[in-house]
Amino acid sequence: MDDLDISKKRIMNKITLKNACKILSKLAKSQGNNSLQALYSWSYEGRTIHCYGWWDGEAGFENKHELPPGGKSSFLEEDSSVKLLFGDIYFGEGQYLHELKSLNEITKWRRKWQTGRNGCTYSTHSLGPVLQWFEDRVCTVSCFGSGHHYEDSEGKQYENEDTISMICKTTRGGLVEIRVDMLSDRPALGQYYSLQGTKGCYEAARGLGDQPKIWLVEHSDQIAWQSLSDFEEQYMPEIWRNPSMEALQAGHGGGDYLEVREFVDSIINDTKSPIDIYESLDMTVPGLVSEVSINRESIPVEVPDFRSIKRFPEDLPSILRDSEIVSWN
Repeated sequence: MDDLDISKKRIMNKITLKNACKILSKLAKSQGNNSLQALYSWSYEGRTIHCYGWWDGEAGFENKHELPPGGKSSFLEEDSSVKLLFGDIYFGEGQYLHELKSLNEITKWRRKWQTGRNGCTYSTHSLGPVLQWFEDRVCTVSCFGSGHHYEDSEGKQYENEDTISMICKTTRGGLVEIRVDMLSDRPALGQYYSLQGTKGCYEAARGLGDQPKIWLVEHSDQIAWQSLSDFEEQYMPEIWRNPSMEALQAGHGGGDYLEVREFVDSIINDTKSPIDIYESLDMTVPGLVSEVSINRESIPVEVPDFRSIKRFPEDLPSILRDSEIVSWN
């Protein structure tokens, strides 16, 4: 490992927790294969010492130093490159607010399956990312609606209430709130998420010049928002920071292309799919169960775990076996 004496470069007073990774990376004599990160910290004579480095790099540049015991690390384990930046995550939020009444007339399936039923009928879009952050599944949902204020082109009231709120409890006690509104006349907000943990929080942009913002204990000396873009270089994969032209042309800022590419790569390389069948069900079934809840005065309803379902519908919770969601119509 190459040592770096920053005192000789007269920059000691310029380094803060916010810019340390960026400055040290520029001054380093060699680079690892990923981004420089804060790996470890410990207390010494009333001060906190922070250790920065790379998890992966070329042979011959390994760290040979023994770190003092009793320190702190936000990594899951000594040989892991996954970080618990937010600590213990206990609240998440996803919102899809996108007026789609005109599309109901073009794509008739929307009029039947999205706005022709009551409940959180398009929850996967918002719930999926939140569950991936939690690394957990929903065990109960309660669903609430705001009432009916709009009619379709034939003058019929939409079965789906205008704004739907689905409140989810996860198996480890976390709380997730999903809001879906495809009928209200309003500017679109199709990608809003928020996240709260014991060591940080995040809120997406809400429009009109707002920007995604984040606060992390590890990267801040005070409780104050920072722009999410400040962390792109350190944490965002290169393929997302600089997507190819074919990715950008595929739609949704490259997201469509990269999702398909990951799935195809898993087939070619015979590796685990980025989202397997059970994770797909974890993201989708709560929305189906929400229909049972909202049609029964918003009572909490158990969400089945299909990993343990052997017979369908016999193994479903009793309230679901003969419900309106177990249907082929």
